[in-house]
Amino acid sequence: SVLDKLFVEIPSQQLDGLVFIDTPGYNNSDKANQSNGKTDRETALEALGEGNVLFWLVDCERGTTVSNDIEIIKQFDGKKVFIFNKADKKGVQECVKIVEDAARTLYKEFPQEEIIDIIAYSTLDNKIYCSKNHLTLPEIVDEAKKAGNGVSEMNFIKELINMLFDDEITASQNAIKDIEED
Repeated sequence: SVLDKLFVEIPSQQLDGLVFIDTPGYNNSDKANQSNGKTDRETALEALGEGNVLFWLVDCERGTTVSNDIEIIKQFDGKKVFIFNKADKKGVQECVKIVEDAARTLYKEFPQEEIIDIIAYSTLDNKIYCSKNHLTLPEIVDEAKKAGNGVSEMNFIKELINMLFDDEITASQNAIKDIEED
């Protein structure tokens, strides 16, 4: 049997209320994985439907190559954070260039209000080398929480259906009451 999802809980007040869905090491290959018979692209697209905020990681050593990813990122309807990781391998000046180049591309493709930030980040140093919107990590997490609001689209639809049923039940009860009074 293949594990469909894995949940790892990390106690943290700062991350409270957030769930991160990690897609596979996404690539554009048409080759299906032996484990689940799906391509990385198909698995990533499924995961995109489950989230409210997209954190898209790009290896800094790839430079600003997000153009190959834009097609799949456009499938996601919500706020986005673009993270160029391993920034320590590039240095501040190179990271500024990477973030600025990426911003030029991304702001042509997505409305500015959809992008929370574009950052160059180093896990090794636990440090942002460059932030397009001059945000700190806690500020990015706060923006993600506001945008996500803890409600997935599926839960929103379920709530909407429940409200419709409740409204219909109330209307039916009122109609019955009116009929009984007549």
